[in-house]
Amino acid sequence: DKQDTTSILSKLSKRIKFAKGVIRQIKRYKPDVIHANDFDVLLMVYFSGYKNAKIVFDAHEIYAKNAFINKYRVISKIVELIEKHIINKRVNAFVTVSHAAKSYYLKKGYKKTPHVITNAPFLDESLTLTKSSEINEVVYQGQIVANRGYEEFVKAATIQHEQPVNYVIRGFGPQEEEIRKLIKVENANVKLAKPVEVKELVQKLSESDIGVVLTKPVSINFKYTVSNKIFECIHAGLPVILSPVKE
Repeated sequence: DKQDTTSILSKLSKRIKFAKGVIRQIKRYKPDVIHANDFDVLLMVYFSGYKNAKIVFDAHEIYAKNAFINKYRVISKIVELIEKHIINKRVNAFVTVSHAAKSYYLKKGYKKTPHVITNAPFLDESLTLTKSSEINEVVYQGQIVANRGYEEFVKAATIQHEQPVNYVIRGFGPQEEEIRKLIKVENANVKLAKPVEVKELVQKLSESDIGVVLTKPVSINFKYTVSNKIFECIHAGLPVILSPVKE
């Protein structure tokens, strides 16, 4: 509708303004190395025409298959072809977030082999992990957005156990109000806890007993992803219940 079109045009306008700033800065600064996060920034670097820098392309997601672009098959294909061309011709090093994503790129005919660098936080050696064998609390921590399995988490919390178990969702996002309503409708034993600072994520997780990451493989991008929440749970000493995405 009209509101959606206005929103898309506004975002596009801001992105074009940002792109002009990136290109201007590249030409002014004349860097030796440019680390480009995701396809849109890689495209800006390419359009700058600056050829005296080594380019590291860091693919945080399979951009051609993200939630917005994947809606339009033609645009998705164009993005893939342009990305492939720039990587094959201009990129010196290629980085991605999972072995599953690496496999995807190679199957698609990308000639440069990606290095896998997972999105894991730094390990806090000072964190004392003391765990009992009892399960008192299950936690799902992160942005409350679509296709992350928050609905299933709430419905699971309605199942009766011999021993009472608390369910916690900690975070914020566009689906927060929807999940809040679902908790009431299902009469589920779920607490919506306030988000914490990034530096406190692992510490806060360590207070629970089981972590949950339920990303749904609804698109190629989600299918090949690996969530940083998995590593946060591992660092907090929690076993993790995961959806069956490839990684």
